[in-house]
Amino acid sequence: MSYRTVIIFISLSFLISLPAYAASIYEWMDENGVWHITDTPPPKRIKKYNEERYDKDSQEEINRYQLQQETKAAEAIKEADRIAKEGAERQRENRNREADQLEAEARKNIPGSQGMTASQKNMLENAARIRAGEEPIPYTPPNTPP
Repeated sequence: MSYRTVIIFISLSFLISLPAYAASIYEWMDENGVWHITDTPPPKRIKKYNEERYDKDSQEEINRYQLQQETKAAEAIKEADRIAKEGAERQRENRNREADQLEAEARKNIPGSQGMTASQKNMLENAARIRAGEEPIPYTPPNTPP
């Protein structure tokens, strides 16, 4: 037999025998509240205990659980609103900072020119649009030394 045939035979025999190694896993709680995870079924009295315990959930417990879930959902909404407000505030600050820099650049005197040039006026208009949120903040790559 060739090397390839031996490998295929071993792989197939392994795959065929895999279901024989599969086992059931049981999860149960004893009377002391300790959870057990085993491959053997729980004692009969334990299974009965867990079923009875589940059936004893009162309407009060169900209502308390629903109230907890509603409270968590309300807190999550408040947190999302807070994060959104902070993000909007940061974006407004970034727009204003970028517009201030653009306006400062536009107001620089250009030697030999009389008054504002067309490019300076264009820069001031762009700054106003950035500040109003009508135009995105231009991307400037970070200064990295060569």
